[in-house]
Amino acid sequence: MSKINKDISIIIPTLNEGRSAEVMAYNISKTIGLDNYEIIIVNSGGTDTLEVAKFPMVSIYDVPRDGAPQARNFGASKASSDFLIFADSHLEFRDGWGTKVLDQLNENQMSIITPTITVLGVTIIAELVDSNGRILIWK
Repeated sequence: MSKINKDISIIIPTLNEGRSAEVMAYNISKTIGLDNYEIIIVNSGGTDTLEVAKFPMVSIYDVPRDGAPQARNFGASKASSDFLIFADSHLEFRDGWGTKVLDQLNENQMSIITPTITVLGVTIIAELVDSNGRILIWK
């Protein structure tokens, strides 16, 4: 049986962040605006119970505590999408972000996406960097 590719794979390294990961998965599910996505949680030696496993779009992998970069790389190796989003478990996403990101990735053939920290009162949703180094910002 072949693996069905997802539109977006969201990779989250964790270390004892069970509750934060659960809140984030819930936030993603309510704001992404897509049906075909996956959340890959890479638990790097954490000992807390990851209740986030109850979400059907979530896969959890337990790996040795080697650091966040190694956890991200491991998650990327498990992803079924061509588009990977690396996030930390304490982030919060805004409504419709997934469709906006996916549209920009497909339309502009983007190769890199970087998050921006949004200050209260500022309406920037994301910055996208395309393969030519151009920064695209939408509000």
